[in-house]
Amino acid sequence: MSTRSTSSLDRLTEQLAGRVAHDISRVKLKTSREPERDPQRLTAVRKAVGDKPEIFTDANGALTRKDALYWARRFRAEWDVRWLEEPGL
Repeated sequence: MSTRSTSSLDRLTEQLAGRVAHDISRVKLKTSREPERDPQRLTAVRKAVGDKPEIFTDANGALTRKDALYWARRFRAEWDVRWLEEPGL
């Protein structure tokens, strides 16, 4: 992983953990532009915010119908994602 990717992931986890520390019970992140990175990002976010806060994701229409179904199921099963916004066109 590049330094840029690591620092970007660090910023994301710090930002979302900070929201939870201020009693915000839901966090949202963009996903699906680079789907191969989503598992690492979601694992880091879940670890940073803990088990209780709800995680919402926003794919910004980046997925095909088939991929949207795959990722929706995986997001829920592995990271307990509660919302997948704009999965596909």
